[in-house]
Amino acid sequence: MWNEASYSLPILFGTERSLNHLKSLKEISRLKFQHNLPIQNVYGSPSDAVWNGGRNLENAEIWRFFEGDIERYFRYAAELLDTNLFLTFSNHLAGDYLNDKVSNLVLNNLIALKDKNNGVIISDDRLLDYIKGITDNITTKASILKSTVEKPLRRSVEYYNELLARYDILCLHPDDNQNLDLISKLDDISRVEILVDERCTADCRVRDKHYIYLNESNVPHMKSEAMEKESNLLKKQCLKNRYVNDPAKNFKSTLAVLKYGEVEQLYNIGIRKFKASGRGDYIMESMAINKFLDMAVVDEDERIELTYSGFGMG
Repeated sequence: MWNEASYSLPILFGTERSLNHLKSLKEISRLKFQHNLPIQNVYGSPSDAVWNGGRNLENAEIWRFFEGDIERYFRYAAELLDTNLFLTFSNHLAGDYLNDKVSNLVLNNLIALKDKNNGVIISDDRLLDYIKGITDNITTKASILKSTVEKPLRRSVEYYNELLARYDILCLHPDDNQNLDLISKLDDISRVEILVDERCTADCRVRDKHYIYLNESNVPHMKSEAMEKESNLLKKQCLKNRYVNDPAKNFKSTLAVLKYGEVEQLYNIGIRKFKASGRGDYIMESMAINKFLDMAVVDEDERIELTYSGFGMG
């Protein structure tokens, strides 16, 4: 299909069930179909790290992973899946809390692995500078959240190229995924990553507010008020929620999830890095894995076996 493509999956600091299931899929693919699934990295963050961004997670506190022995957890995940690890430290408020204990503990344990291909997903330049002051042996990725908060309505070639100059990888804003003219003018397309299954509506006018409230909810003293603001936003302003509750409208047509032909167009102009979303729970992780299989597996027999392997049991 797209032989040079590689994929990021939302499994790190997720459910152990998904981690082991993905390991099983890799083994089935390799042993039965002589195919190595192209997983470039898995990403995530513990819920009690203030730097965590983009999700208000539950049941993902640091102590739940190898009883808080994070270096051992990292080594286990990296060896289990033979892949790299990225921390979702995309809270745009991270620079206000650079001394956060849990976030620093997790970061230092990732650095201890001494693998340049491991990385951090960032939206606050203050956090970028902080990490670069500690080590240069880590990959940095500009988060979707960064461009959403800084440039909610429109992003330019110049803006993206500035990010490419500062970060190793740039994750493009979902509303720009089909702007092939803009993408083709970026300085280094090989370092651009595309989110293929954004579950928000295209051209959402409250996406920035939603991210801001989610990030505020990861700061303990802001959590209660932020969650209330998010709830009101979803009830009153979220277009997707309105369509879901109105059977006369088809909200699916407005989702920013990329279709096969759209991904192929991106690949044909040089995009090689793709990302699936779904941090939060086992169902969301499973949806991300299945989206990955739809894109990464050409052989229909292999794709069917992997898609249905292990699901619906127990």
